[in-house]
Parts: sequence; structure tokens; C-alpha cells
Amino acid sequence: MKQKLTTYLIALTSAIGVLSLFSWPVYADGIECAVLPNEICSKAEDSEAIFALLNFFLTILVVLVGIVAIGMFIWAGILYASGDANSNRVAQAKTIMTNTTVGIIAFGLMYLALNWLIPGGIFN
Repeated sequence: MKQKLTTYLIALTSAIGVLSLFSWPVYADGIECAVLPNEICSKAEDSEAIFALLNFFLTILVVLVGIVAIGMFIWAGILYASGDANSNRVAQAKTIMTNTTVGIIAFGLMYLALNWLIPGGIFN
């Protein structure tokens, strides 16, 4: 019973936390902009607002992908270094490194494709 109550309590607090993320005041007309940077909020009336917003989220995505990729390479390095007699660990580490490299290349190609598609490019 205690475990079930604890699970429900954790789920409830998580749901409240997630809902509080969406309740921040965001006014695109310049009164208050609590979530997005001022560069995006000031362009809310322009036709380039969606491109500024896309650029903002792509920048965040680049940082997140970089952090995850570095973490995966560190994890694969730990597996590789600790897998002296266990060939399964070494094979798993090589697979992780290969998959991470392929993911970085795929993400880079996606980033270049979006740079080509977005008017003005992302690199401005």
C-alpha cells in the first residue's frame, strides 16, 4: 500500500511540475516575455518570427545532441576500458561508438539541410 501511495504521489508531483512549465506568462506583444529571448519576442509581429524561433530551438537541439554524444562516447570508453576479459562488453562499446558516430553524422546532415531550406540560413 505504501509503495502504491508513493507511486501516486510521485506521479502527481511530476504532473504538477510539467503543468507548471506551461503556465508561465508569455506575451508576444512586448509586454512580458518570460520564456523566449527578447530577440524572438521582438520579432513576434514580423514574418521572420518563425525562423527566429526555429533558429532558437535548433541551437538548443545542437547543444543537447552534443552533450548526449559526449556522454555516450564516455560511456562507451568506460565499457571498452573495463572489458578486458569480456568480449561482449568490448563489442557493445564498439557498437555504441559506431551508432553515436552515425547519429552525429545524420544530425549534421539534417542541420545542413535545414540551413539550406530556411530563408537566410541558420548561420547568420
